[in-house]
Amino acid sequence: MSCKQPRLAAGRLRQFVTVKTPTTPTDGETTPTFATLTSDDRAEVKAASGSESLRGEQMEATVSTVVTMHYRTDLTPRMQIIHGSRTLEIVATFDPDGQQRETVCHCKEVD
Repeated sequence: MSCKQPRLAAGRLRQFVTVKTPTTPTDGETTPTFATLTSDDRAEVKAASGSESLRGEQMEATVSTVVTMHYRTDLTPRMQIIHGSRTLEIVATFDPDGQQRETVCHCKEVD
């Protein structure tokens, strides 16, 4: 009997992403800055939903995206995932089956 855990389906993680972590502001900076934590991570990036809402006098669009990666414990909300020209802010992360095979990140697109 093997103790190996099943791997993710071959070819599922075909896209590459960069993970960025927020940095501590210095010298009174108010604009958040991010440093690259890892680059060229394999992932599956899927649009989950989209919506529009009226905020004040302007329409605001929100896009939800789900990013699946090999299991990792260092991802937290407020980190960013860069996929091509898109910047995604991590809202929540979880291990869907508790088997430490994959990490699923629910993200929102930021400007």
